[in-house]
Amino acid sequence: MVISRVILRICKPSISLENDIGCGVLAINLGEQVFKTRKFKQFDEFVHQMVPSGFNVNQIGPSEEEMKQVLKSIDENAKLKSLLKNFKQMATDIGIDGKNNKNKNQGKNDFMMRSLGTLGGGNHFIELDLDDQGKTWLVIHTGSRNLGLQVAKFHQAKAVKAVGDMGGREYLEGENAKLYYRHMKIAQYYAKFQRRIIAHRILEGFFGLSLAEQEIVESVHNYINFEDRIIRKGAISAREGERVVIPFNMAAGLIIGTGKGNPDWNNSAPHGAGRVMSRNQARKRIPLEKFQKAMKEAGVWSSCVVKSVIDEAPQVYKNVNEIMRYIKPTVNIDLVLKPIYNFKAK
Repeated sequence: MVISRVILRICKPSISLENDIGCGVLAINLGEQVFKTRKFKQFDEFVHQMVPSGFNVNQIGPSEEEMKQVLKSIDENAKLKSLLKNFKQMATDIGIDGKNNKNKNQGKNDFMMRSLGTLGGGNHFIELDLDDQGKTWLVIHTGSRNLGLQVAKFHQAKAVKAVGDMGGREYLEGENAKLYYRHMKIAQYYAKFQRRIIAHRILEGFFGLSLAEQEIVESVHNYINFEDRIIRKGAISAREGERVVIPFNMAAGLIIGTGKGNPDWNNSAPHGAGRVMSRNQARKRIPLEKFQKAMKEAGVWSSCVVKSVIDEAPQVYKNVNEIMRYIKPTVNIDLVLKPIYNFKAK
């Protein structure tokens, strides 16, 4: 979807992107790493301990020192004070700063900060992959968590109040639209910061590596791009020369590629494999044994191949070879990464 040059109106605010604003995939090259069964178990225990998943969050938010280190991996010139000011202002704007005792979301500002460094559930994951050059990559898929939901609810309510219930066709315009765009920018940055904090904790705590010194590829697939004015939902930017990461499923891994800047594709590419059956269908149709067999045959170590994760089994996603064939007009495939470890919320 291409945004008008004069940004004054937005239809179905936030809901058009659903709730997980800024959701994306971050891939970090760890170089050569040796993993055997014992190390997989140690890594799995570390991830379970350090990265809350599902509906869980941290007991406390990240320290200022940790946030400063993470910010360096995004922008060396960025100021933490400005970032926190933006987070706080948005929390006040949408009523989650806890100042209004009548607000049922009281205390969500603290919840927002404690959610930094957490994974979420569903198709979100932490993965270790091997590329065809023998290098190990850490891959993280997550987004803005509960913050995205709060932003979506706030602006949808404003739209309904402004124009009435139009059956999902409500819109914002003027100052309301401008505030929405401001909040989208902040929520999208929050999601990026979210992925980097998880990466920082894993790299520093388990591998003894600095995030700022590693090769990083990141693709966001649920956002407004304020540079090319395109709303991408289930799609990523693939401008000419732009590096991209496209995941497939728990057993097939992902690709690292380079965008071709194809105007026929709106300089975009698919964000992943896409499902061939719903979550409910997957739970009814796929036996646990089939899920376990697929992961074992792929050589993926995971403690999450359990009944509650069947809706994310490899069988529920589209054929990988077809996807790689269909994306040729928009992306050059540089590396094919095969998973060796996968973590999802149970």
